[in-house]
Amino acid sequence: MSMVYNQEEPMCVRTVCPKCQRPTYAGCGAHVEQVLGDVPEPQRCQCQKKKR
Repeated sequence: MSMVYNQEEPMCVRTVCPKCQRPTYAGCGAHVEQVLGDVPEPQRCQCQKKKR
C-alpha cells in the first residue's frame, strides 16, 4: 500500500520564529526548500542552529 500526498500542499509550512521574528518552518523538515526557497539562508531563523 502506498500513500498519496497532495503535491500542492507541502508537509512543512512557513512560519515566523517567535524569538527572532525571521522566517522558519514547522513540520517534518523534508520540505524546507519548498517553503523557504525564496528566503536566502542568512535571512532565515538561525535559532535552532545556535543551540548546537
